[in-house]
Amino acid sequence: MAPSLPTSTVHEFAPAAPIVRAAHQPAELAAIWQFRYGIYIAEMGKPLACADHERRWLCEPADQDARHLYVAADGAVVGSMRLHVGRLPAMAAERLDAGRFGPEAGIGFVSKTMVAAGRRRSQVFAALSQAAYRGFAEAGMTHVLLHCRPSLVALYERLGFAPYGVAFVDAEVGPQVAMHIAVATAPAVLRRGAEMEAA
Repeated sequence: MAPSLPTSTVHEFAPAAPIVRAAHQPAELAAIWQFRYGIYIAEMGKPLACADHERRWLCEPADQDARHLYVAADGAVVGSMRLHVGRLPAMAAERLDAGRFGPEAGIGFVSKTMVAAGRRRSQVFAALSQAAYRGFAEAGMTHVLLHCRPSLVALYERLGFAPYGVAFVDAEVGPQVAMHIAVATAPAVLRRGAEMEAA
C-alpha cells in the first residue's frame, strides 16, 4: 500500500487542473518510488538495475540531488517528474552535450517523467510541465534539457522543445532523443499546456 501523502502544495492552477506538489517527506518520496516501479517494471517490463523488487520501488542515485514533483489522486501518485537544477547527473551531462548550452549552473534537466495509464489523456502531464518550467525560470536557469523515447518527441515539441544532437541508446530504456528549450521561451509556450493531452 502506498504511503499516505500530505497536502502541502507548490503550485496550484485553475480549479479543474491537477495540483502539483513538491515531495519533501519520506512518505512522499516512497510513494513516488513505488509509482515508478509500477510504470517501469510492472507495466513496461524494463530491466532496471536499481529496482528494489522486495519493496516494489525504483530509486536511483541521481534522485538524491534532485527535486521531485508529483500529482496525487485518491491518496495515490498518478504522475511524477524529476528535476535537476544547475547540476546535472554526470552521465546525462555527457550524453546530452550540456556544455553547448553554457555553464552547467544555468541548465535544468528533466527526467523520470511519467503518468499513470488511466491519466495519460488528462491534464496531469501539462500541470507537471508547467510547474517544472516555472520553477526552472524562478531558479534562473537559461536552458532545460531532457531525453525521451522517439515516440514522445512530438509531445515535447508541442511544449516548445526541439531535438538536437545525435540519438543514443540507453542500455536500460532503449533509444533516446535529446531535446532542449530556452527557458525564456518556455512561459509563453507552456501557457498552452492546460489544453494539451499527454499521449
